[in-house]
Amino acid sequence: MAYMALIYGVLVIFGGYMGFKKAGSKVSLMMGVSFGLLVLISAFALLNGAMWGHLALLILTAMLTAVFLMRLVKTKAFMPSGLMLLLSLLTLIGLFVGR
Repeated sequence: MAYMALIYGVLVIFGGYMGFKKAGSKVSLMMGVSFGLLVLISAFALLNGAMWGHLALLILTAMLTAVFLMRLVKTKAFMPSGLMLLLSLLTLIGLFVGR
């Protein structure tokens, strides 16, 4: 499960970078990098046996799921918010099942 979270963290960072590259959104870049790094730190903590990493991943992924859901409802465009919503939901389900 931690490996899935590592991939998810990298994708969140990449998504923030792409938001900056395509739309010039500094907010996307800052939030993508910030949340992505927090996800990566939590995943590494979980890999090292720290149970707070699992709780942190649950909270961060739930927050990102809510954000991407709101963006999808607002824009009605699958890319990028719908794709990130799908990845967030899969990660969130994996965190619950993999517990």
